[in-house]
Amino acid sequence: MDSIATKEIESAIIADVGSVSTTVGLVDVVNGRHRLLARGCSPTTIAPPYADVAIGILEALGQIEHLTGRKLLSGTNQLISPEQSDGQGVDTAASTSSAGLPLRLAITGFASDFSLASARNVAATIYTDIVASLHVEQESTNRSPNGLIEAWVDQLSRARPEVILMTGGTNGGPVEPLIEMAEIIALSSSALPEPARPNVIFAGNETARQAVADILSSELTFQVVDNVRPTWDSEQLGQATEALAQIYRLRRIARLPGMGTIRSWTTAQPLSTAEAFSWAIDFLSRQENTSVLGLDLGSKSLCIAGNVAGAKLRYVDMHNGLRYSLNDVVERVGLQKIARWLPMAMAQDELANRFANMALHPLAQPQTMEQFWVEQAATREALHLAITEAARLVKTQEGRHPGIMVDYLLISGNRLTNTPKPAHLALAILDGMQPIGITHLLTDRFKLVGPVTSLSQVAPVASAHLLINDVLASVGTMVAPAGRIRAGKMALRCDLSYADGSTFRLEVPSGSLEIVPLSRDQEVLLDIRPARGLDLGPGPGKRVKTKVKGGSLGIIIDARGRPLMLPEDDETRRTRLKEWQQNVGA
Repeated sequence: MDSIATKEIESAIIADVGSVSTTVGLVDVVNGRHRLLARGCSPTTIAPPYADVAIGILEALGQIEHLTGRKLLSGTNQLISPEQSDGQGVDTAASTSSAGLPLRLAITGFASDFSLASARNVAATIYTDIVASLHVEQESTNRSPNGLIEAWVDQLSRARPEVILMTGGTNGGPVEPLIEMAEIIALSSSALPEPARPNVIFAGNETARQAVADILSSELTFQVVDNVRPTWDSEQLGQATEALAQIYRLRRIARLPGMGTIRSWTTAQPLSTAEAFSWAIDFLSRQENTSVLGLDLGSKSLCIAGNVAGAKLRYVDMHNGLRYSLNDVVERVGLQKIARWLPMAMAQDELANRFANMALHPLAQPQTMEQFWVEQAATREALHLAITEAARLVKTQEGRHPGIMVDYLLISGNRLTNTPKPAHLALAILDGMQPIGITHLLTDRFKLVGPVTSLSQVAPVASAHLLINDVLASVGTMVAPAGRIRAGKMALRCDLSYADGSTFRLEVPSGSLEIVPLSRDQEVLLDIRPARGLDLGPGPGKRVKTKVKGGSLGIIIDARGRPLMLPEDDETRRTRLKEWQQNVGA
């Protein structure tokens, strides 16, 4: 996280503009450290009749003024900046957003399994919608080469992409197919008015750069980055990812109605929520010197970020959300799989109607526990989709585990973290993501991880203080072995040694959930002996001895096995779900 300015600020406004809600925080120095003093929330005002995201931010700022008695806005609704001698105003501001539409993206390449696959990986790092996909290997027995070219020109002309990501060829390979593709792009764009012409990112064979630039750079905004596939068995996405993120900032965030007002408050670039979230994961991984996986599940989209097994990942799924994209989740997994998580009987037609209403009314909160459990059922399947994709990306399964193993798991998203009890969140994570091993669970309790990280552009020390002291809340440490043994048999023998010299032994039978209270400021030495066939990381049956941290729940021990199996009989399953809820206090 590079700093734009080296001088540290004292006070700031931070804001996240989501697709449904806008969250704003006030930051100032308390006892020598930057702290979050107050927070305000309002509906995002991107749609008519408002069509101005600044209105939602100003509403949240008004809430903060009321809470703190501190004047932040002038009579003309401008942020008072820098902070005045009487305490009015703040020094700067930082913001993130996921509220805009996805970028319309076309990708081109040589082979669908290589360069085009890398192009898709780049596209998945930001909010995009792939509207066209062309590759040289496409063939048609019913078309001549000229006919195929005409079809490509027609496809691009109809798709009207805002960005075209050109990939293809290893370095030093043939250039003719790339020249041909550049001519197709030029032809399809020539009839468009200049503002509607796409940006082009060239991330293919470096030998073809000049020839492609000669065709495209005079008429289109053209940028060259590293080849995403310099050799057939290597991939380098960094420069292409950054180029696409920069275009998203310019074409989406900067053009949000009302964003000009916010932009005038600060020298920090407004970032996409996904980009800032991945920065936060990088910071946490460096801070703890360990593996971290982050998951931000919003109303419209999902962002996965992580430093896992020595690899960095960032993945955005535009069809995995708990409100606007809820119908996509239902379509992908099916009502039957979602219904199996309900602790009460409900007809599938009724369940489908509930989800349709939730998608139509994204701001509505559950008013009954029945409504809450319906939302939680969908949450579990959305989380399962997320962890399945994360496991594919990090490629750490090696045929031994059904998921991935990380030391820290950071969860964000208002619908996910704002549950009545921390136990509800923990159980959703254990059921949906099925973490393996020993995992410390953190939450973004105020939905401010993104803008706090964006603040690092102008105030890195303030950003670090806020993440560590205020924004990241510890739920506790989850202990969950992979594998399965017979129900009722002893699964784990746990010995806890506390700082005061006291000890405690807990024996956990297979199929059960246990909570060991342990506050956030406590740490214990945990000595675990799993049964044969159960694996906490070093191998089946092998002992694990490590220090673990507490949190709002403490230590959560899940001996239900991995993969988690639900009873097939409806009544038995519902009874079991209720037992698990009682076990953790949900």
